[in-house]
Amino acid sequence: MVLYIIPKGSKYTVQDEKGRIIYTIKKKGFGGKLQLFDASGYEMYTMTSDFSEKHPSFDILLDDKPYIMVKCKSRFLDPSLMGQGNMGMYWLKSQDRICFDMTRNDVYIGSIRAQSMPKGDVQFEMKINDKEFDDALPFFAVCIDFSFYKYKK
Repeated sequence: MVLYIIPKGSKYTVQDEKGRIIYTIKKKGFGGKLQLFDASGYEMYTMTSDFSEKHPSFDILLDDKPYIMVKCKSRFLDPSLMGQGNMGMYWLKSQDRICFDMTRNDVYIGSIRAQSMPKGDVQFEMKINDKEFDDALPFFAVCIDFSFYKYKK
């Protein structure tokens, strides 16, 4: 499966290879929460972020309960994020902050690649094994965006 996570102002659209919008990720109010909606407008997940530490962290919530907790482990020498949740342990690791290999429980499941856009934003291409896909995983591209492209500390 290939998905494209494309920023548009304060939201992201998640499209399939045919350009169909599968999900929309929108900012909720002034609190910095992001919500993931399916194509029919049903709210599936919420993500909160914490930028108070040296490395940002993110909580992906399902029904206001923690589902996957993501933490940026390194931003420069060994760019990586780690996610711990109901589905196991996820790692997003890169050598160049552009191509991130995605593993779950130490098994390769796909990749996320950052691609520069004309106006300076970055869009993401997520390739993932169909059997390993979870609706919350497009948030991983948003975590990469905030950790390596939008977030400045």
